[in-house]
Amino acid sequence: MASYSLINGVNPDLPLPWVNLDTIQIEFDQDVDIQLVSLTLTGVNVPDYTTPDPGILFSYNSVTFTASYIFPSSFPTDALLINLDGEAGDTSPVRAAGGGSLLDGAFGPGSDFEQFFDILHGDANRNGSTSVTDVVLVSSKIPSFFPILPYDQFADVNGNHSISVTDLIATASNSPSFLPGGLPLDVAGVDVRRAGLVRLVRTGFSTLKNLASYRIPIWRWHDATNDAVSQEQGAYR
Repeated sequence: MASYSLINGVNPDLPLPWVNLDTIQIEFDQDVDIQLVSLTLTGVNVPDYTTPDPGILFSYNSVTFTASYIFPSSFPTDALLINLDGEAGDTSPVRAAGGGSLLDGAFGPGSDFEQFFDILHGDANRNGSTSVTDVVLVSSKIPSFFPILPYDQFADVNGNHSISVTDLIATASNSPSFLPGGLPLDVAGVDVRRAGLVRLVRTGFSTLKNLASYRIPIWRWHDATNDAVSQEQGAYR
């Protein structure tokens, strides 16, 4: 299993081209109380990915302070927004374990954490559209294998550590396609600003471990150990 950091990765504000993103992992700086319903995921093409619950597998590791949300299917092309509840008075706010302090979120202590990200299947050059240009780019990388050039993590659109005709087919089948217009709304229907850090996990990678995270006031930096992928442009963590 490998992951991509929305803050430490290469140009994290650009679209993510992978066709099999299905997991959100968030690591805290201390043990927390968190529930399945603490997180919501909204989009433009799909207004709400979490309500009603589509069968998300939720787990929390109190040793690594990591919450994992595994969705029943891969995310489609969409502009998305993660919202992690941190407000007092809500039914499921994230707080320090044992009823401690509330989440230090996007707008200060006791506020929600919010993070935008875009997924555009097959957009290997990450320019906001999947087209014949991406097909040509992926074709130029065949065959290649991580970590030997010309391997390109963004041309490996199925995330299996190799670029092959399978990636070419996946890219071509999504051409032409574009991101939806506009931004997703939060669960209250309110526009929110870009803020915060989240790790997205791709399926299909089995050789990596000790995945790294990042730091904001309530989040924890956890360096990768013996993880060669962490050396590649700081993108995989």
